[in-house]
Amino acid sequence: MKVATTVKLYESNFHPEYVEGRTVLQCRNCMNPETRICKECNAQFPIEADDIGFYEKFNVPAPVRCPECRSRRRHAWRNERVLYRRNCDLCGKSTVTIYSPNKPFKVYCPPCWWSDKWNGSDYARDFDFSKPFFPQWQELQLAVPRIALLTKNSVNSDYTNHSNNNKNCYLSMGTFDSENIMYSTNVLKPSKDCMDCYLMSFEAGAELSYECVDSLRIYNC
Repeated sequence: MKVATTVKLYESNFHPEYVEGRTVLQCRNCMNPETRICKECNAQFPIEADDIGFYEKFNVPAPVRCPECRSRRRHAWRNERVLYRRNCDLCGKSTVTIYSPNKPFKVYCPPCWWSDKWNGSDYARDFDFSKPFFPQWQELQLAVPRIALLTKNSVNSDYTNHSNNNKNCYLSMGTFDSENIMYSTNVLKPSKDCMDCYLMSFEAGAELSYECVDSLRIYNC
């Protein structure tokens, strides 16, 4: 049974598929199994009956973009390897970060973010049930400090992200407990003197390796 309501679905930067000003009932009435044209790439994509049931469960309208374009937009929200320079919003020092200077977020360099100079509980707030969720969530996102790069306990490894316990590493993401690693990703076990490698496995690392992919226990490769 369809229940009329005047709750609006507010447009949000984090959920661009929402349509402002349409009631839940209006959105349900316009959702029938059909083939739509993606507003991004003009490709055809189906809206199945099972999809409609899912959208109705969460009181949201059917998407206007194809699954591939929606996936690209979700992944674009995350930046892991494009690095910038900007000043820490706590100590004022220049730091390397995944957030460009024009982004509105409050960014702390890793030493400040891991320190006791600030308290995360100071940003706690009660949820206001009289207001929509996403605008409140966005306000919280803009207020709470973010770490410039997710890294700690590393030496001379300023240009690494999602990494820790490294020494002399450069432009390597997802690198742990390693030394002298360059231009590599997902070095998941202690490795040394490697370049242009991807996915050094969970079981064991690598040493003196170049352009190796999905490898373990390798030496001089």
